[in-house]
Amino acid sequence: MHDQFQFRVRPGVAQVRFGDPGWRLGYTKDAVGSHFVFRQLQKEGVIPPGVRFQVCLPLTLSAIGLFVPDSADHAKVAPGITAAFRAEVAKMIELIPPQELAIQWDLAIENRLVDTALPREGAAAAEALAARLVAPAAEIASAIPESVALGYHGCFGTLSGWHRASLPISAAPPCC
Repeated sequence: MHDQFQFRVRPGVAQVRFGDPGWRLGYTKDAVGSHFVFRQLQKEGVIPPGVRFQVCLPLTLSAIGLFVPDSADHAKVAPGITAAFRAEVAKMIELIPPQELAIQWDLAIENRLVDTALPREGAAAAEALAARLVAPAAEIASAIPESVALGYHGCFGTLSGWHRASLPISAAPPCC
């Protein structure tokens, strides 16, 4: 974690935009290449028929939180990264048959924020925070055909590999 790049928004820039829609973040390029391998393995019988090809994407805050440490910059970066994810998902659906595709939103940072808000601020505030944090993914999901499987992965681990919480599912705050 100590050797990762961190960025800031240049003073005077109101909003960050990502060019080359559908390709800029690299998820589509990697998904299309990996899907080719996936299809070959299905043809060879290594992967059974009916298994979907899964692409995992971070939610907006998970995508920028560690790389853009100044929270004041988040409002300048979040709309651009969300638009870039929207374009990447649209391009994936164009190039990978929707009935073969599963998209998973990974909630890495969002769960931690909701978990810490719950005891501090109460259930209503934690639910409002959760709704705000997943709103970009929900906006993108509204454009995903129903034939694409869509899911959320709630990550309760750490970069060191140990669990930071052991809540039963029924006690976990609603996030989607």
